[in-house]
Parts: sequence; C-alpha cells; structure tokens
Amino acid sequence: MASDIPWLEELGGLSRSGSPARAAEAVDKLTTLFLEQAPRLAQAHVALFDEIILRLARDIEFQARIRLAERLADSAQGPPQIVRELASDDRIQVAGPVLERSASLRDEDLIAVASTKSQQHLLAISRRPRLSEGVTDVLIERGQAEVALSVAANRGARISEAACAKLAERAKADPGLAGVLKMRQDLPAGMIALFVSIALVHARKTLEAEFGHQDLDEIVEEAAAAATQASATASLTDNLSQAFLEASRANKRGELDERRICEWLVAGRVDRGIAGVACLARIPVQIVARAFHAPDWQPLLILLRALRYDARTFELFLTSRAGRRLPPALQHKTRHAFLDMPIAEAEAALKKILTQARGGPPSGASKAERGRDS
Repeated sequence: MASDIPWLEELGGLSRSGSPARAAEAVDKLTTLFLEQAPRLAQAHVALFDEIILRLARDIEFQARIRLAERLADSAQGPPQIVRELASDDRIQVAGPVLERSASLRDEDLIAVASTKSQQHLLAISRRPRLSEGVTDVLIERGQAEVALSVAANRGARISEAACAKLAERAKADPGLAGVLKMRQDLPAGMIALFVSIALVHARKTLEAEFGHQDLDEIVEEAAAAATQASATASLTDNLSQAFLEASRANKRGELDERRICEWLVAGRVDRGIAGVACLARIPVQIVARAFHAPDWQPLLILLRALRYDARTFELFLTSRAGRRLPPALQHKTRHAFLDMPIAEAEAALKKILTQARGGPPSGASKAERGRDS
C-alpha cells in the first residue's frame, strides 16, 4: 500500500485545478481503490483516503455524489468523514443510501441528522437494520406518521418505554400503527395488551361503518381472541418451555402449590407463575399466558376464580402484568370483582374456553372437576 500513497496524493491535487468532470473521475478511481483495499488498510491510510475523497467530492456534480453514496453505503469501514458529509446532504438522493445502510455512521451521527433534517431523512434512518433507543427516540419525537409506522415495523429497532407511550397516543388515531405495534414481540406486556385493545377499537369502528351494530360484540370478541393469541406469549416466548419444565419438576417433588406460585410472582418470575398455574391445572400453558396478556383483566379473573385461587394471587398476577403496584381504587375494584364472581360461573366459562381450544371436551378444567372425577 505504501507505493500507492504518492499516487493518491497526486490524485488529490486534481481537485485544486481540475474540472468537476475530472474530480468525479478521480473520485471514482479513488473509491474503487479504497473498496478493493479496505480490508487491508491501516487506520492512517483510511484517514488519507477519507481526506482526499472528501476534498474532491465537494467539487463533483449531483449525479456523481449519488453514485459515490451508493458505492460507499455498503462498505463495512467506509471513510467516516465523507460518509458523514453524504449523510448530511440536504438532498435525500445523496443522503438516503448511507443513512439506510452505512455501518460507518455512529448513533450520534444518526441523531444529529434525525434532529435537523427532513422527514425523508428520518424515513431513511428508520429503515436501518439496527436502531438504538436513542435514535428511535428522536425519530418518534420528530417523525410524522410514515416515519412512526416504519420504526414500529422495523424488528431491529429498539423502542424505549417513553417512545412506546408516544406511539400509543398516536396509535389511538392511526389503526395501521396500532396493528403493526401489537405484532411486535419486544414490548412490555402491558403495552402489547394496550396496542391490542387500541387495534380492536379501530376494528370495531370499521365494522360499525360497514355492518352497522348487528352482532358486533360476537365479531369483536373473535377478533380479540385472535389478536391476543398472536401476541399473548410475546414477552415470554423464550422462557415458557423452560419455565414449564421447572414447574413440572417442582410438582413432582410435591413443592408446587399456590404459595410457591405467589413466591415466583413476588420474585419477578412471571414465566414460572404462568407455567405453575398451567401445570397444577393440567391445561395448556398458552391459555394461561393468553389470559395474562389479554387486553383487560377479565380472562385472568375467570381463569384463577375457576381454579379456586385466592384473591391475593389474582392481585399479584395483576401487579406483575402492570409492572407496578395497583392504585388502591383499582385494587378494591378488581378484588371485589374476583370475589363476586360465582365459582360455578367461572368454571363454566373456563370449560368453554378449553373446549374451544382443544376442539373437544376438556380434561382437568378445574380443581373442582378434578376432585369430582377422582
């Protein structure tokens, strides 16, 4: 590489007296050489390429800058100064390729562009394979509807709780955004339930406009079941199998009961709590997970009341679901709702759920039924 350096410096000199056409030709040659040699270049050589290409690129015409951006966008170690300058170009045709694809841009570079440039620039950033919370915070703060939807649909975008709350507000008026958000698998459980409920509100409005009010409750219930089933185990998908195995082992040792389930919930082991309920009741763990993640707390109430759990256990599940202690008024409301529901009514509802889930008569639908069978 050392023998190439005098030639690079000579090419760099073309920018001082050459025409835009000659500068563009020099940039093309330098870029080709850089891309060929990049894996073997020392940091000092990368910096030299960077300085010369940067100087030459300021004299080239629009189409030549687009071509340069396209060529450098996929380089694993593109010259950082020229990449940053291209990313900051007001013309999205130049900035777009590097904003979407260049690995040379740091979070601070992306945040600087997202904080000052156009919606098209924000949209290009939102399509990157990976986005940190710091970058998505700015995109959601400044981005309009198309940008917000693009961030929500990007599985490689990490979204902070604060940004999630802002998206929830937007989703109330944007059914497309609500629908995309409810399918993400990396959001807090409470947020997933919220987005499902928002999506269902939009669905109901659409149905009312199309069909009037006939049989809407049944239609929306079916939609709710389908939507909740799609996202119910989202935050626990990776843990439920292992948690169920651990709960089963505890059950075989005679150590699994309601007290142990409460201990797991207090310790933050919601996955074990869900698996423990399923194991004791001999029902599919997905049904317990769906009840836990449902848009409201009624399915969880029905399930735990049918299985004759204590109101305190129900409260612990609700606290785990919300991620914080319930307000006193809500504690009072949910406790009374739990105790006021007749156990026989809850058992009948759970039996119906299990029948629908299994396509036939349920086995082990409740503790009471198991006792009668034995």
